[in-house]
Amino acid sequence: MFYGDSLGFLGKRGGPIVVEKGLKLNLVHLTAVPPWINTMEETLTEIKKFKKMILGQPKLRLVTNRKGLFSAITDKKIAVILGMQNTPSDLTVTIGNAVRLLKEAGVSIISPCYNKQNGLGSGWLNADVELTKDGENFLGMCSGERIIIDLSHCGHGTARNIILYSVSENVIKLMASHVGCYSQYHHFRNLPDDVLKGVAELGGVVGISTLTFTNHETDNSIFPFKDHLNRAISLCGADSVCIGSDDLHITRDEEQARKEFEVMSQKLDPLGTQSARFPENPLSIMGPDMLEKLHKFCLPYFPTNLIDNIFGQNLLNFFKRALPVE
Repeated sequence: MFYGDSLGFLGKRGGPIVVEKGLKLNLVHLTAVPPWINTMEETLTEIKKFKKMILGQPKLRLVTNRKGLFSAITDKKIAVILGMQNTPSDLTVTIGNAVRLLKEAGVSIISPCYNKQNGLGSGWLNADVELTKDGENFLGMCSGERIIIDLSHCGHGTARNIILYSVSENVIKLMASHVGCYSQYHHFRNLPDDVLKGVAELGGVVGISTLTFTNHETDNSIFPFKDHLNRAISLCGADSVCIGSDDLHITRDEEQARKEFEVMSQKLDPLGTQSARFPENPLSIMGPDMLEKLHKFCLPYFPTNLIDNIFGQNLLNFFKRALPVE
């Protein structure tokens, strides 16, 4: 099996990278910069530190282009693609230079907004805020640098504008790396049907998250994850859906996981607007074999070849298309 996670974590969020024995993963998009980092200077410093941790792990291979991706897969390394879930607060001062520096630092994927409104548009806290002129300039610069745009945390209005811009320009590569279907559960971190279908129609992928609180109002079981997966397949097609767990590929007991959840909730969502709850994932403490566990759960509900593609091959195919040649 080839396992790919379109947004996962190797280690605690914002903490050091951990590659555990028994890690069932071949390809992963990692967040190189915690979303609470503000300025461009701080962002570049964090990326440098994160890259150093990756290079210190013999099982990992940092990938920024197709040539590197093919090499990592051939050498049986875990291919790591760097992304950001937010943009620096001072990015709009010199957008072109900032985007170039982020690309040179090794970033391949950027979400324009995390949760609040910024100079480009807005994250999920503001569903009606649209993409700004600076936002359009940013998309153009990212297109020129072959940086993939991730809609995962965008508000609905901003996400729709990005889809429209992408259709008109026909050059931007899009993904929604870790989301749920808004039509399945009305949580504002989830994206509406037209946006998810737009990503797929533009050749992108939609990664379904395992987070309990974005998948269902009260149900902490694994079944809401299956329902979002099924809904995404019906909307986007079997070749455009993957797994974007938004979870940790490490071993933790319940006490450790609960403490981590409380710390991150205070840091990322102090007002409780996400309605986050513990446990964050449907199998409580997933571990380094998270994708294998999810894969086995899904096999009785979907055709085997379809599920095999969703758990790795679709994400690999997307990056083969979206990354620059070298």
